[in-house]
Amino acid sequence: MSSSGESADHSTVPEEVVADLLDSRRRCHLLAQLAASDGEALVEDLVAAVGAAEQNCGPSELDESTLGEVREEVFERHVPKLTATGVVEYDSMLDRLQLETPEVASRAAEELTDSGGNEVSQKQ
Repeated sequence: MSSSGESADHSTVPEEVVADLLDSRRRCHLLAQLAASDGEALVEDLVAAVGAAEQNCGPSELDESTLGEVREEVFERHVPKLTATGVVEYDSMLDRLQLETPEVASRAAEELTDSGGNEVSQKQ
């Protein structure tokens, strides 16, 4: 949502921006999980799914410390970058993300598959 009420056209994101967005494995997990949720999900659900994917466990198996670390990075690093590039919209009233450019999320899922599926990389 733009502040002027106009809808921006984000059907194409420049390749260098996409490459920068996909440089973070955690951001790739976030985008892939958002796409798997039909393009819309609560941030807490995404945080749990991303943490579980990184730890190769179920969301209920994550401790609060891990969830807190993932949550902090999602809000401080990933949501601002994804909203600034128009890839997602964040609704602070509902604490929900909505995918605006599914093409980028598809590329993120491909990055995860190309990188060995669910293997966890230390570069987050």
